[in-house]
Amino acid sequence: MSLGFENVPLGKVLALRKPDVVVQRDAQYEFAGMKSFGKGVFRAAVKEGSSFSYRTLTRIRVGEFVYPKLMAWEGGLGVVTPECDGLYVSPEFCVFEIDHSQVLPRWLDLFFKQPSVWPALAGGSAGTNMRRRRIYPADFLKFKVPLPKVEVQREVLRHVDAVLADLDAYRSSIKAAAAALDGALLAEFHRISDAA
Repeated sequence: MSLGFENVPLGKVLALRKPDVVVQRDAQYEFAGMKSFGKGVFRAAVKEGSSFSYRTLTRIRVGEFVYPKLMAWEGGLGVVTPECDGLYVSPEFCVFEIDHSQVLPRWLDLFFKQPSVWPALAGGSAGTNMRRRRIYPADFLKFKVPLPKVEVQREVLRHVDAVLADLDAYRSSIKAAAAALDGALLAEFHRISDAA
């Protein structure tokens, strides 16, 4: 199978969404957060509209790609999961719709989970203090990703899923073996203690 990769600027497959919710001071908003180092989007705090100064928010949808400007360079990027569908993010987050005819959300998600990608992102960010660097959407959309045809992406992801399933089974068997060994060692310890 020829993979036929082409390096494509993200601007060809992503479209930036603008904040779409006007904050009401007496309403509650459940926020999403982003973990660094490829750990993805998560459910964060529920806040009253009167407790923060943002005038607008973006309500994220499953399958969209998001990142906070301050954390992208350290792997704080990812695709919105079903568990986070409908949550809110501040204007500090960049939210993108994905053109599914060209790229699968999971392909992008796995690509940006790779630590080897993060330094390349950091190279285009603004700010001299590393912890204060921001990656703005205009720069992000110029970033190029290797992109085969969608059917090839699906096939590669099937192989990735098979490897991950094998890895999970291996981890489970290692945990079971470690637990059995712990039990045997504890039993032997008790046997020797009782005999002493």
